[in-house]
Amino acid sequence: VKKGRKIADYMDRKIPRTDDVNEINLKVATVMRNIRKRKGLTQVVLSELSGVSVGSVKRFEKTGNISLASFSRLVIALGLEEDLVDLFNDIKVRLQ
Repeated sequence: VKKGRKIADYMDRKIPRTDDVNEINLKVATVMRNIRKRKGLTQVVLSELSGVSVGSVKRFEKTGNISLASFSRLVIALGLEEDLVDLFNDIKVRLQ
């Protein structure tokens, strides 16, 4: 980045507002909660399967906030790792 310029000057997209980030997090958490419920898992069972504390699972489902490592553990416990990898592969294809 050249002196006096901001990273945003180099981007086609705006810097995300906190509200946008929170909205995305909540949407992801809602999808994950719905998948957990469709699989017939309680938060406690998902916690045991993933190694993520029950408190973290509850907080994630309520607020959308979780560490990336814990999110990845939940994804694996729900059997969604291929779906997540496919999502990012699809994004790579669109960017080319």
